[in-house]
Amino acid sequence: MRIVLATALILLLIWPVVLQAETHSPGAIFDVESATQAYLNRLDSEQSAASDAYYEGGYWVNLWGFLYGLMVAWILLKFRISTKMRDLGERLGRIGFIWAIAYVMQYLVVVFVLSLPFVIYRDFVREHDYGLSNLTFMGWFNEQLIGLGVGLVLGGLGIALIYLLIRKLPKT
Repeated sequence: MRIVLATALILLLIWPVVLQAETHSPGAIFDVESATQAYLNRLDSEQSAASDAYYEGGYWVNLWGFLYGLMVAWILLKFRISTKMRDLGERLGRIGFIWAIAYVMQYLVVVFVLSLPFVIYRDFVREHDYGLSNLTFMGWFNEQLIGLGVGLVLGGLGIALIYLLIRKLPKT
């Protein structure tokens, strides 16, 4: 049974690669450098400067995003919010993976809320400043909520699967 599950998992992981390889014809050669240069030649100096500013500003945004994420994790640990979420999860379900699902769902919602100010800047304000988005705030926020919902479902299923595998596999 384990061999069948392992084979199915491997096939699921490599199938997209196989499909992608079949769609490319072996005779077609694509030169990335010349295509990039052809695109850059179409930009005027103002567009090129804005592109460079956006790209180089991304380094700072990534650094601040990392630091902001550390701050969110510190808040969860320092104020024992994570412990309270775990305790609530344990009260909700006595089965091992049920409380884990409850914790993951709470964690995702709390991190979503605490990270929202930075995400609004990074994904809404900055994108609009550079003319890369035309979504209204409510349209953008709706997409964020859809992403949270998908994350809750897939995160819950993922953690349930991990706990199920841990319980089913022999101790090593």
